[in-house]
Amino acid sequence: MCASQAPAQNSGVPAELTQILKRFSSADGPTREAAFRALVDYANTDARPGESLRYDTIFGRLFTRLPQTREPICDAVVTLLHDENTRIKRAKSLPEDGWDFLLDLSVAAAALRDPRALPDLISNIRTGAIVTDSVAAFGADALPHVLKTAADANESTRSSGMLVLSAMLEPRVADRFGDTERAAIKRALIRGAADESRWVRQGAIQGLTKIPGDDVTSVLKKMAESDPYVVSRPGQPAVFPVRKAAAEAILKRSKLPRVSPTHIGGWKPADSEVSSPLCVQS
Repeated sequence: MCASQAPAQNSGVPAELTQILKRFSSADGPTREAAFRALVDYANTDARPGESLRYDTIFGRLFTRLPQTREPICDAVVTLLHDENTRIKRAKSLPEDGWDFLLDLSVAAAALRDPRALPDLISNIRTGAIVTDSVAAFGADALPHVLKTAADANESTRSSGMLVLSAMLEPRVADRFGDTERAAIKRALIRGAADESRWVRQGAIQGLTKIPGDDVTSVLKKMAESDPYVVSRPGQPAVFPVRKAAAEAILKRSKLPRVSPTHIGGWKPADSEVSSPLCVQS
């Protein structure tokens, strides 16, 4: 979304927008958040009645109407996300009332689809499904980062990496990958299925559910029969959550098309399902 094959246009940027973006560099946290909210309001001036807020939609309309705003907004949002992450790392914590701002900023940066934002988005990958799906939407640009995340030493980070890989197999995203990239996703999910963490294994199951092939079926059958994680309560039968998830995945996969194991999707999404990046660097 933040790119154009033509030279960037900075001239004629409205003064109101310039003033909003200047406040992004304030040393005061509430001022920076207020400036970000002001930017969203500025971009959303032509909102339609009853329409839900989607950053890709509102920024896309703004860039169509005022193409000269594309570069300064993309630069400012990517820089603000990086600066906020840097401040959090230095403070080693985030104020309780700062989560909404960080989440909204991350989703906005992801909606712009500027690859420069990927390292900072990846660092926020544990904040929830919205960021997970947003990172997945970058497609091949995000894959090297996500594969590293899926192999991280931190259990929660690895689990989040599995969830992003799974999200990358959704119809709106999966066709953006070539066979080599699809095979890398598959290998990472299979490794995740053997992880020491039950959360990582369960995350891997979500992705493997979407991949046809007898080899994947074998992995899931093994998990369904012998995964060690058990929940035991006095007077109640033992419960094996991972085994249950694997068994359910096998049932769901019976409905997948019969295609080559390396061809994860087996379909091509409709053009309307594939959105173009707003902030790709030329």
